[in-house]
Amino acid sequence: MKLFTVLTGLFISTFMLTPSWFTPAWAGGVSTAQVTTHPTSAVQVTELDLYDNKRQRPVKITLWYPAQASCEDARICLAQHTKLDKAVVFSHGAMGAAKGYSWIGKMFAAQGYVTVGVNHYGESWVYGQEHVNPAAALQFWERPVDISFVLDVLQSNLLPATKATPATPQRIFNRDIAWDQIIAVGHSSGGATVLTMAGSKLAFADAATYCATAAAAADRSCHYLKFQTEANTKGYNPEQNFFDARIKSVIALDPALGHATTAQSLQAMTIPVLVIGSTQNDFLPYARHAGYYAATIPAATSLVFAAGEGHFVYLDRCKHQFQAMGVALCTDRPGIDRTLVHQKAGAAMLKFIQG
Repeated sequence: MKLFTVLTGLFISTFMLTPSWFTPAWAGGVSTAQVTTHPTSAVQVTELDLYDNKRQRPVKITLWYPAQASCEDARICLAQHTKLDKAVVFSHGAMGAAKGYSWIGKMFAAQGYVTVGVNHYGESWVYGQEHVNPAAALQFWERPVDISFVLDVLQSNLLPATKATPATPQRIFNRDIAWDQIIAVGHSSGGATVLTMAGSKLAFADAATYCATAAAAADRSCHYLKFQTEANTKGYNPEQNFFDARIKSVIALDPALGHATTAQSLQAMTIPVLVIGSTQNDFLPYARHAGYYAATIPAATSLVFAAGEGHFVYLDRCKHQFQAMGVALCTDRPGIDRTLVHQKAGAAMLKFIQG
């Protein structure tokens, strides 16, 4: 219990004492469909608070999209040039938040794609400090279900009724989008999340075996296993299948859980996959995670950064001094230009989805 308390403090200091560039969307309780909108040039950002009644679980989403000034009978007004034949969904890394990757949301939205960032309850600081539990990082099975739930809601194009308007659900978008044609993007645990929705299967026992070896000494993802006795495994079914046919392609940035993903399931994947990873990794050894996915998935293409880029180079630029497992979130190795990495990764992502 002492170890859990110490590490909990580490996570809270790292992810929850957020500076001004991280503006939490929470303010007290969670309602069914609160909305906060911030215009940013032609791209607009809207936050919706959804609630999965079946799981009794809040699901906050951040949407980036090309906007028009007004529309009738819809909460979100999409511009005429919005791409309606596909959309992007994004899953953040462990203990993070979608808005920590705004460069990705803005990039896709600027190209006409509606981009939906899903914030995973228990991990994401957007729900408030009192709702953060480091053990939630091991409750991985909740993540893909969050995304499938969000796609169900968006596909209905109706906001759930609120206490204020119990019988009059509102249209979400003024235009119909093909929510069964999804480009799924994720970083770290988020990369593993979207890959499970594309067919990868997990074997957590393999991770425990690997993490007990000397070869795993530099693998910081193994530190999460220290929360195993604290994790609430209620609802976990090792046979559960997270596949969602609406996922048509995947972009995984430095994806995690390579040590817990079966080769057989990856070899059976048929949809296009782009794996972006850092070989000189300071958090997830490339060969066991991103490199493993890239080498094992038949339809995978890859972009490799090999000049000292670290695991957190895929986050937005930032200036605070917080760390995760001793690795700085904002400070890159000497000579690394995070903006340039984003430009190169962004160009590869756009080429992948447009090709």
